[in-house]
Amino acid sequence: MGWSFGYKVMLVALCLVPLLGWGGAAYLALSGDDPKEDHYRAARELYQQAKYEEAIAENDEVLRLDSSAIRALSGRGYALFALGGMHEALQDYDHTISLRSSLVLHAGSPGYSSHWEALAGAYNGRALYHTERGSDMEAQRNLAEVEQLGIDVTEAREAVAAIKAKR
Repeated sequence: MGWSFGYKVMLVALCLVPLLGWGGAAYLALSGDDPKEDHYRAARELYQQAKYEEAIAENDEVLRLDSSAIRALSGRGYALFALGGMHEALQDYDHTISLRSSLVLHAGSPGYSSHWEALAGAYNGRALYHTERGSDMEAQRNLAEVEQLGIDVTEAREAVAAIKAKR
């Protein structure tokens, strides 16, 4: 019995989608250059080198390609915060958190955990913002959200303590 090409594609799709999710299956099917991912990686590297303005520009490029890119929003928020743009950073953190329900779409995709980490980063960023503003209870509420995501908050608590010590 000969199997047609279309039947084979359908069979592979039926097997891959439940295992990898739509995003993972699409990633395998369309793997190749991803300009969004390239800009995101560049933004992370620039942030780690304390080149915050360039990191913001790279994250802006990701957001131009995909306005709901959670990792770019959270990353841009961190770079803005590092440059002293606390209110702009808070807007990015809030926008990131507002997209939390969209993470379901990434379930099973290769980058799923990095999306959760970006969400946790937004809550961490909000905790730092509220600590700077003297709203310690709000900061603790945001750290509790990070803990509920299953992310270690040790470093964030140390950063909050350092901000408090400078007050």
